[in-house]
Amino acid sequence: MRSELVSIRALLIAATGGLITLVSASAFADATCKVDPQPFARGYCTLARGHHGQWARGTVTVTNDGKIHVKQALETDSGFFGVCGTVSYVLRDAAGNAVATGSTRETCIPNKGHGHARIVNFPEGVRQINPARAASVATVEVHANATRDPQGIFGFTIDPITFSHTWEE
Repeated sequence: MRSELVSIRALLIAATGGLITLVSASAFADATCKVDPQPFARGYCTLARGHHGQWARGTVTVTNDGKIHVKQALETDSGFFGVCGTVSYVLRDAAGNAVATGSTRETCIPNKGHGHARIVNFPEGVRQINPARAASVATVEVHANATRDPQGIFGFTIDPITFSHTWEE
């Protein structure tokens, strides 16, 4: 058995020109949600429609080093209503058990002014979990929520809104 391993090692060294790279299975353990094929999803995994035609979107990816990357976008084509939303997720192992859960705090954009739709892709939020837990993730469930419709008139908001992108646990 030892001579077979030595032969395999010699073959690998010869085939790679003396460079040996060890790759662990967990190096390829990044998991992400599946992109929604609907046109209004605009490349995000989940999509929720507000009461007046606005959109909330979200995508979640977990990397093998334990980083959870959350992307969120909001869109309104209304001169009278903005949109608020959140992104929530559940990371599950192969048995279906929750490995990690989380959500963003409510984030809002005001109604649009004259012209094209107002689309805001917020900066990516990152949260850290134990890399061993991250390596066990088999599925990523993500949900966008259009939570409310702040009122305004052509770019001027009447309702108080917040412009934050932080975590709730």
